[in-house]
Amino acid sequence: MNKSLSRFFVVALSAALLACSGGLHKYVNKGNKKLKRGEYQSAIEKYNEALADGADTAQAAKQIGQAYRQSNRLKDGLPYFEYLVENQKADDETMFLYAEALRANGKYDKAKEIYTRYMKGGQSTYRKAYSKMMIENLDQVQEIMNRKNYYEISNVDVVNTPEAEYSPVIFNQELVFTTSRNSVGFFPGDGKGFTGIYTFKFDDATEKTGVAIPFEELVNLPKRHQASATFSKDGKTMIFARGNDGRKKGDQDVNLYISKFRDGAWTEPEFLKISDPKAWDACPSFSPDGSTLYFASNREGGRGGIDIYQSKMDRRGNFRRVRNMGKNINSPGNEMFPYISDDRKLYFSSDGLAGIGGLDVFVAERQGKQTVVSNMGVPMNSPADDFGVTFINEKEGYFSSNREGGKGDDDIYKFINNSPDFKIAYYYMAATIVDDATGEVLPNAKVKIFDSRGNPVTEGTADAEGKFRYQVQTGQNYTVIAEEANHLTANTIFSTIGKTVSQDDLPEFENDVDLPFSVKMIKKEVNLVIVLENIYYDYNSAEIRDDAAQELDNLLTLLQDNPDMRIELSSHTDARGDGKYNMKLSQKRAESAKKYVIDRGVADDRIIPKGYGETRLLVENASSEQDHQKNRRTEFKILGFDAEQAPEKAPEEEPENPEGSGEE
Repeated sequence: MNKSLSRFFVVALSAALLACSGGLHKYVNKGNKKLKRGEYQSAIEKYNEALADGADTAQAAKQIGQAYRQSNRLKDGLPYFEYLVENQKADDETMFLYAEALRANGKYDKAKEIYTRYMKGGQSTYRKAYSKMMIENLDQVQEIMNRKNYYEISNVDVVNTPEAEYSPVIFNQELVFTTSRNSVGFFPGDGKGFTGIYTFKFDDATEKTGVAIPFEELVNLPKRHQASATFSKDGKTMIFARGNDGRKKGDQDVNLYISKFRDGAWTEPEFLKISDPKAWDACPSFSPDGSTLYFASNREGGRGGIDIYQSKMDRRGNFRRVRNMGKNINSPGNEMFPYISDDRKLYFSSDGLAGIGGLDVFVAERQGKQTVVSNMGVPMNSPADDFGVTFINEKEGYFSSNREGGKGDDDIYKFINNSPDFKIAYYYMAATIVDDATGEVLPNAKVKIFDSRGNPVTEGTADAEGKFRYQVQTGQNYTVIAEEANHLTANTIFSTIGKTVSQDDLPEFENDVDLPFSVKMIKKEVNLVIVLENIYYDYNSAEIRDDAAQELDNLLTLLQDNPDMRIELSSHTDARGDGKYNMKLSQKRAESAKKYVIDRGVADDRIIPKGYGETRLLVENASSEQDHQKNRRTEFKILGFDAEQAPEKAPEEEPENPEGSGEE
């Protein structure tokens, strides 16, 4: 909130109260041009110049109010709307915006009065219905404020600055957040700095010291807003919001972008295809299992201003089927900043549901067949904007607020649930080491566990039943490495994300919760063939796609953990198309897969690429796409475990360009 502008308005208003000028004042005209271009803060400055220069007060005040409204700072427009209404110079829209600004400033009784006046004289049927809803919501304010809860909140001083800090998430045991600190230039829409994505590493559990650093350069572009990062369960996919540069060039609005973690760095972010180029799409958030993306959008077909949507991920890692969350979640107002907790509750912020101020934090949960939405009450909510909830564990987390008493703009706060009825759960990884093919338990395997940063946390030996138990934290990924003389070293991820047990399902005040987990080990067996799942190529192409790269990364890890192993890496096609062409295409694909692996440090002579075309079909006379997919596979065969012995080389001649083409 820019208090200095409000103070300036009072002075300028006094000086210009009786001043009028016929027609459009030159500074008002300049302000209108700025407003039309979306340069809202510059427009406000021109309108204030007009006031100081004796322009018609009502004319300038109305435009200033519009500039604040369009730059999502309706709260700051209150004195301008108030002047217009009290001096009987307010039109239909100004009356409505005055009621909205009063509500945003916590002036509930006056807001109800103005909403009521609008219902009697307003012209918009939609806004009349909305005003009726707001009056009903405001009747619940006192009950919400008196509601008993045990949340304790505190400003995370070491993270916050006089600039904006918001949208905290936990990633690799660090705080990732959005901030306008160190901005190069200012966004013309609101005169504030451009936002970027930063990480903050606390020095210890007290959270009193630490250091903030910008995220990757490819993510934070200069003179663009980047905000609200979310990360997939495996930590290899990031989605965030990126805006235009304020000049309406390039992207028309805010859109979603996706980046992948490859070879120790994040890739160039790409436009996420489910984003609507003509709409405002932001606030992305993965579900705990990574299968669903939630986000906010004002795209056509919604229920009001900004709605919350969801999109499911298909087996190739692409998002499909965008769906509005419906009337149980979305109101005629704005719903934003969705977050799904480990116990499957949806936290979000809304200014259209019954709340205390601007954006309030709500929680939605399933109770039987019903979705029940509750305001989280005070102190989580205030007359200001409260939003962007994330959990560290089931008891504590962070959120954002621009409430009074902060360090300047939006700040990050920590919350703790101190309810005496809060049940405690201790979670344990209950691992069983087994043979991948037979399921037979493997006793006495050596086990090492690493945290999400790669730091070792424990090691030991599985018991006679192949079991290994270790206490873990919720919302974390662990790497489990198992070694056994007759099997390949296994390297797998154990995740506690999305595995929190709800308070209602915990039987005691203190509970031990085992999380079963199988570590599957591949037997050291020459000529053993293993199919690599989800290796897809575009039609008639040998280029490695992102979804195929994820599976090849697993093969890379297997080769790195077993440095004496040599393999044949083979590619197969289905039986559609020309057989000769399919043979050559499969060879190219096998070579492409090999190149991906050796480019990342594996010795060239450990892999023989081999294309088999359609000569080794798993399903003869395939008639369905599912059967064709079984034939269209990539696999590897273990050749031996003596890396020093040079394997037989594959033919090096380049295949001729065929006249026909094949079908995969």
